Amino acid sequence: MIVEECDQQSCLVADNCFEKIDPTTLKWRTRPFEAPESIREEENIFKVDDVLTSVEYFCSFFDTRIIDSIRKHTELYGLQKYGIELKCTDADIRRYIGILLYLGILKLPQLKTAWSKDLKLTAITDSTPRGRFEKIKKCLHFNDNTKQLKKEDLNYDKLYKIRPLLNIFKENFGKLPQEDHQSVDEQIIAIKVAGRSSFKQYNPVKPHKWGLKIFTRAGTSGLVYDFTPYVGEGTCPSYGLGISSDVVLYLAQGLPKDRLYFDNWFTSVSLLISLKKMGSFATGSVRKNRISNCQMLSDAKFKNRGKGSFDMKCDINHNLVCVKWFNNKPVQLISSCEDHQHVGICKR
Repeated sequence: MIVEECDQQSCLVADNCFEKIDPTTLKWRTRPFEAPESIREEENIFKVDDVLTSVEYFCSFFDTRIIDSIRKHTELYGLQKYGIELKCTDADIRRYIGILLYLGILKLPQLKTAWSKDLKLTAITDSTPRGRFEKIKKCLHFNDNTKQLKKEDLNYDKLYKIRPLLNIFKENFGKLPQEDHQSVDEQIIAIKVAGRSSFKQYNPVKPHKWGLKIFTRAGTSGLVYDFTPYVGEGTCPSYGLGISSDVVLYLAQGLPKDRLYFDNWFTSVSLLISLKKMGSFATGSVRKNRISNCQMLSDAKFKNRGKGSFDMKCDINHNLVCVKWFNNKPVQLISSCEDHQHVGICKR
């Protein structure tokens, strides 16, 4: 029983775990920073060779595998739950999705109004009968409910019901040409009235106060290359560094030797060292308590020097650089690939 329990727990832990670094063991010195030689000098800028239509862009992510998966599991649920044979085709599922998108653009309050004689939406009424649409809506599923584990199980997946879709989406996003400079940050999918979910969050300081939070890895072009929804415990495999660092390490898996950027919620010395072991270099703003023994100039001295002043320290053990820069208030950055250069003059 002990061996079986350990095997179950190992599924929640990443293959490569990393050691937390004690910030007090770092040796910060005032000396020039030696940039790694393996960093690319030429930036790989995302280029679009052929401009596709909206449908072609949509189908490149929402491909035939997703359509086939939805059709298969919808038919299975209809047979299991209601004992009916839908006999859906891929075209039926595509029409159903198209109707949902079309109604979303029109912002209709109810789906039934689409077949109203007053609206005369021939694009919908001619494509799918209302009864057929309602049957697909009633049985719509994305996974086999009979194989879902119970909540008491160690391997319970909170996103099991949409896991096949997420896996295909992540794979399709990863096929995009990768840029050299990418960032990891959170993104909110706005949702409030429609849908009930325990993952829905409320943050009054955000533009979209209600929504589902996902962590994304995106390039300077704005394209997303990888993502993972936030579901609390089980958001990503555990690498031993805590949720904020584990998310970055999870999204950086398989990434070539490029540069990553993130804010102070993610940044830690342990994360930067772990990314270097994986072959990636990173830069991020950092909180003072995460570099407690790095003695920089005081805030009062920065105010006397004015905007644009900075101070720099290098760690001699792991070749990291910490820069404290003053704008309206001091900002601290830590990096494994970039220092304070190049310094210029900005006219305001």
